[in-house]
Amino acid sequence: MTAGEAVGVTRWGRVYLDLGWRLLLLAPETKLPLRGTRGVLDPITDPGELADRVARLGGRCNLGVVTGASGLLVVDIDRGHAAGVDGEVTLADLAAGAELPEGPQQLTPSGGRHILFRAVDDIGPSAGLIGPGIDVRAGRSYVVVAPSTVPAGRYRWLTSLGTPPPELPEWLRPPTRQPTGRSVQARVLPTGVGCLSGLARTVGEAVEGTRNDTASWAAYRAGQDVAAGRVDEETAVSVIAEAALSTGLPPAEVETVVSRGVRDGIRAGRRTA
Repeated sequence: MTAGEAVGVTRWGRVYLDLGWRLLLLAPETKLPLRGTRGVLDPITDPGELADRVARLGGRCNLGVVTGASGLLVVDIDRGHAAGVDGEVTLADLAAGAELPEGPQQLTPSGGRHILFRAVDDIGPSAGLIGPGIDVRAGRSYVVVAPSTVPAGRYRWLTSLGTPPPELPEWLRPPTRQPTGRSVQARVLPTGVGCLSGLARTVGEAVEGTRNDTASWAAYRAGQDVAAGRVDEETAVSVIAEAALSTGLPPAEVETVVSRGVRDGIRAGRRTA
């Protein structure tokens, strides 16, 4: 990243802070928080702190917005699934002719969209719960924002940020989930893209002392789904990592555990295919 791009990160960050959004710095070319930080648990709220930290990194970082603390819920429309799932098709089916309310939208490198809404107290993060190819970033979660770049390309805003996020339409609300007291070992999780939602929920519910092992197990299971072609590796890593970060695990630990678990699951899945 050049000095000019570093200025761009700081400038965009100030725009987001002016909107009342809470920020975190991500490792360059990735969606994961920087090592040595507490991720969503310690967001940036001050423009001076932002400028100083970006400068000390030489501009080598991406930007993320913490959803719940920023009063946001983000619907993530994915078009890059290995299984050919297209979230835009799912969105059109759910809308049944209804129009999306006007508000901020971002283009993702895979050709998908981030659609921003006002936070809803009883809706948390999920993957595929609304429908195939549609994830939700909410609560103690985050979303990557412009001018961040990943190997697939750059994040770009499709609409003006001057229009406040609207209320989430009823037809985009995820189905109500029934609470369960079953242990992790007793859960029977669905396969495919929707399985990530169950895996992420299991990680988020893990009690202290089991969080690392649960994240490793979930990442391994997600890797097996990648090997079977049910979901792409980037989505698997992102969803499980966000769930692990929400429990308070350090970002460096999450990056190591989740990346290794997904890779191990992919190798195991390919050996048995």
